[in-house]
Amino acid sequence: MVLPNKTNEYSEGISRLPEERLREYIEKPDDFHEEAVLAAIWELRKRRPSLPEEKMLEKKIEEKTVFLEDLVQMEVSAVKTITKEESPSLYSMRSISVFSVLFSVIAGGILMAVNFNRISKRNEALKVLGFSIIFTLLSAVIFSLLGTQSPYLSLFLNLIGAFLIDQLFWKRVLGKDFRFMKQSVWTALAIALLLITPIIWYAYKVGAIPGMQ
Repeated sequence: MVLPNKTNEYSEGISRLPEERLREYIEKPDDFHEEAVLAAIWELRKRRPSLPEEKMLEKKIEEKTVFLEDLVQMEVSAVKTITKEESPSLYSMRSISVFSVLFSVIAGGILMAVNFNRISKRNEALKVLGFSIIFTLLSAVIFSLLGTQSPYLSLFLNLIGAFLIDQLFWKRVLGKDFRFMKQSVWTALAIALLLITPIIWYAYKVGAIPGMQ
């Protein structure tokens, strides 16, 4: 039975060596890279039947290689498990910004507060909630002073609110390199829609939405 040829990155160079040079790899395996020794064994096998010492050396190297590969895989799996366990599930800043702009700065503040609560920073959670409430009240004062309910002004103010949440809370407390798993926003989105739909319906009925009186 003809055994399939085995190759590695050293095989091409090894194949050009004479047999006496290949024997050096077998006789002094500690002087060469293990992959090079294997390539020498395989090349000799192409030219003549393998000797017992060559077979034993090949088995020893392959068993060691398999052991090291299993050990590396175990370490990688352990690191992944530890990383997963230590990384909290948080709403991303992008999700917070979208909620702040589409719904209100309070909505974004609530998501940021949930993040802080999950990493046991409850004081920061209270701060971001307070900030979002104050910002929303100030926005209402601006609308009142200007005597307008312009959706463009609302969008502009919400963008500013999202930017401030990012700068004052996410980047200050968590930092840009904070590791976390992204929390799905679908539940939060469903709740936000349930809360905002009656408000939109009321605004439509009283003619507060431009172009829909």
